This record gives sequence, C-alpha cells and structure tokens, in this order.
Amino acid sequence: MIQKAAINQKSDWVRLNRAFALEELTEEDDPRLKSKDLTQHFSDAFDFLLDRSECQLLLWYEDSIAVGFVTIVTYPSAWSGGWTAYVDDLYVLPTYRRRGIATALLQEVDRYADEIGAKRIQLLVSPDNPAHTLYAKQGFAGVPLDFLLKYPLKDKS
Repeated sequence: MIQKAAINQKSDWVRLNRAFALEELTEEDDPRLKSKDLTQHFSDAFDFLLDRSECQLLLWYEDSIAVGFVTIVTYPSAWSGGWTAYVDDLYVLPTYRRRGIATALLQEVDRYADEIGAKRIQLLVSPDNPAHTLYAKQGFAGVPLDFLLKYPLKDKS
C-alpha cells in the first residue's frame, strides 16, 4: 500500500534510503556520501524534503513494514513546455522485488504527474541496471546522455 510520507514515518524513509545507498553507491556517485553517516544524512534530507511542495515522498508498506519508496521532484522545464516530474529515487528492498511494487510506485508517479499537469516524466538509470525492463514496460524510452555532476567547493550540510 502506498502512503505519502509523514513525519512519523521518517525512520522508515531513512532506513530504505540508507539500504538503497549501501546497495547502489559506487565510486562515480557523490564522493561526499562515502565519508558521511548515512543515517544522519538521510535524516537531514527527509527534514529538508518532507514539506516541500515540489517533492513527493511516497512509501510502500507490506504488512506494516516499509519495503519501498519513490521520491518525485517536480520542476518547470522549457524543454517539456511545462512541469516535469522527475523520479529522483525508486527503491524496493531485494526480498520484495518482482512482486509489482515498483510498478505500482511508477503508476503512482504517472497519476501524480497527471494530477499536476506534467508534460514529461523522467528518470536516470545506469545502462547496466536490470530495471530498464521495468521502465520500458511503463513507457519510458532511453535517450543517450552523459550525466555530469558538479559539487560545491564546500559541503554546507
């Protein structure tokens, strides 16, 4: 079951984001995360994101246990000619995969994007990620891009 995150679900959201980071973090990712306490990092992130109108933090529960989440960020885009819904993160715990949870979360992204009148939904995924099949089934098509990152000189967090 999908729930919009509330303050009392912070520990669930932090736990899932930490699990995601530990599973996915590579040398190419934000090098600052390697040296941080991930629990504190995601706790601070939750506080920052929770009440922002441009963010949706959604959790999936199975038998009262949070097992997946999606973070949606919306922003105006000249290229889309309106609002874009960006799937910032999507994650399901490994033991709960292949049960339709990620599909349901993506369908909720579609519903939310429709609700706000978004002209485009986008996400980033590494070329070797097996989730490409899932995304293709949900109507996403690949566009070859180089994803470039730049971090501020000083980490202000």
